[in-house]
Amino acid sequence: MEEEYEVCFIIIDFPCNLAWLNLLDNWKIKCQVKVCYLVEIWHDEFDLVKNHLKLLENFDYVFLGHSQIVERVKKIVNRPCEYIAPGIDTIKFAPESNNQNRAIDICSMGRRSDITHESLLKLAESKNFFYHYDSLKTSENRIANHYHHRTQNANILKNSRYFITHRAKINLPQLTKNQSEIGYRYFEGAASGTVMLGSTPKNDAFKHYFDWDKVVIPIKFDESNIQGIIAELDKQPRLLETISKNNVRNSLLKHDWLYRWQQILDRLQLMPNQKAIARKTKLKKLASSILYSKC
Repeated sequence: MEEEYEVCFIIIDFPCNLAWLNLLDNWKIKCQVKVCYLVEIWHDEFDLVKNHLKLLENFDYVFLGHSQIVERVKKIVNRPCEYIAPGIDTIKFAPESNNQNRAIDICSMGRRSDITHESLLKLAESKNFFYHYDSLKTSENRIANHYHHRTQNANILKNSRYFITHRAKINLPQLTKNQSEIGYRYFEGAASGTVMLGSTPKNDAFKHYFDWDKVVIPIKFDESNIQGIIAELDKQPRLLETISKNNVRNSLLKHDWLYRWQQILDRLQLMPNQKAIARKTKLKKLASSILYSKC
C-alpha cells in the first residue's frame, strides 16, 4: 500500500480470515483511521479463534455482524465494538408496484426442516402449487458470480407469496447454543414483500430492527401442518397484502445498506456524500409510494 488514506475499511467474513491482514503492506501506517467489520462469530468457536481476534487490536473501531457477541469481543480486543445489523440493497429487492400475481406460492432457501419440506412436496405434487426450494447441496457448490446470484434471489423472492425464514443456523444447536442471531433471510424476505413463515431470534436486536406487526407468522421448524397454515392465511387476502406492504415499506426505511453505512459514518464523525444523500431521498420516495400500491 503506497497511497495514504483517510479511512481503511475492511470486511472480514470469519475470524480465521483475519490472518490475511498480514499480507497487506503498510496498511497500519498509511491509513489514518482503521475500521473492521467482522461478519460472523459464534460463542462456541471462541477458544479456537481467540488468537485471530487479537488482530482486531490493530483497528480503531470494530463492528460485528452478531449482536450477542459484542461484549465478549470487546474484552479481548480492548477497542470500541459495536453491532451492525445485516443490510440489503432494498431497491434491488423491492417489488414493482403492479406485481400483484406472484407465481411462486412458497419459497425456501438454505437450511430447512425435512418434515416441513416433505409436507410441502406432497402439496406441490397433489395440486397446482409452486414450491421453490434448493435441490442441490449448496454448501458443496461455489457461486460463480455473486452479483448474478443476488439478482436471481431478488427475482425469486419478488415473485414469491410466502417465504420460510428462521433464525441463523437454527439446525445447528451444537454451534449456536444460547446465541440467537438474525439471519440475512429476514431482510431479503421483508424487502421483497413476501409473507414470512418461521421463527424469530430471541434477542433485542430483532425487536429493534423489525418493530412492526406480523413480520413473521410463527410456525415450528418441523411444521407438519404447513398446508393447513397456508390454507388459513389464503383466506385472508387483505391481511396478506398489509403484511407485504409493511415489510417492503419498513425495509426501505430501515434496512438498506445505506443506513448501516450511515451508522459507521456517524461513529467516525464523517458526513455522507451527495450520492448517499440522493439514495436516502429515493428510498423515502419509494417507501411513500408503497402506501398506495399493491405488492
